Amino acid sequence: MSKFHQGALKFGGAVFLQVLILLTLAWTPFMVEYKGEEVFIETVPVDPRHIFMGDYVDLRYTISELDLLNIDHDLDNWTGEHYGGSFPVYVVVAKKGIAHEAIGVYREKPVIAPEQVLLRGKISSFTYIPQWIVDEEKEMNIQPIHRIGIDYGLEHFYVPEGTGIYYEDLIRNNQQVYGIAKVYQGRSVLVDLYVKKE
Repeated sequence: MSKFHQGALKFGGAVFLQVLILLTLAWTPFMVEYKGEEVFIETVPVDPRHIFMGDYVDLRYTISELDLLNIDHDLDNWTGEHYGGSFPVYVVVAKKGIAHEAIGVYREKPVIAPEQVLLRGKISSFTYIPQWIVDEEKEMNIQPIHRIGIDYGLEHFYVPEGTGIYYEDLIRNNQQVYGIAKVYQGRSVLVDLYVKKE
């Protein structure tokens, strides 16, 4: 085989590999949208200086910050010293009214009931409850995690040009705005925004 043919084969292989990688990256969101279960998540106000940038809306949700004292979890022995970057977790949500609310957060993938939906997220922030304990050797300050912030990859939504201010104003004025996500096997894609009419 000539050097020209060898070079052409290598070039063709490189192009094929790049196309395959692009298709693989696009496949997961496509499957989530196609097969995913629809979930409504209520938004909460974000600092208005950052909520609208360009043609997308910056979003936070009621499930973006969870109080571990009021939710089921398996983070009892998890303290800030375990935190290193974004820590993956599974959040179980269940429908309550129009929206889905978080009912549990876990490090290990839980078994869920048919009416529940599983979201994968990453812990992005946390706060402590300072607590002193005394053992036989010394007094120690331990700080169990109290509240955690979670990112789901649903925090930015591109909107038609010129409509971002509309959503920004609604959310800042506490109008009920919901992110509509498709969820499949824990993976989620934000597909639309829904404004509840009064």
